Amino acid sequence: MEEEFDDIQRWTREQAILVARAESLRDLEITDDAIRYVAFIPEFTDYCLCEYLPERGAWVKVVRLLAPLERLPGEEISDERIVALAQSGQLISAIRLYRAKHGVGLLEGKAGVEALLEQA
Repeated sequence: MEEEFDDIQRWTREQAILVARAESLRDLEITDDAIRYVAFIPEFTDYCLCEYLPERGAWVKVVRLLAPLERLPGEEISDERIVALAQSGQLISAIRLYRAKHGVGLLEGKAGVEALLEQA
């Protein structure tokens, strides 16, 4: 099972701090056991909580979308943004954002995006 995770990128603490400082838009927190910050992550097309955590003598990056209550003004997920992603062929990203905005499952997210597209 460990072989599945051999392709995870591992960083030194110093490298992780440099990346975090470069990506961080707010809330950079550096402690002995975590490096946390909020950044816009293009692969998710959204604002995310990013964390570098120590694992086996190195640091690995973990990313998750921000919950609605964690977002600041300007970081909200708009229906227009969801529709634009879906119309540009990024349906998976649109569904991911819809689910994050509404706290629903995969099927509900897909149905929600389809409903938004019908209204557009």
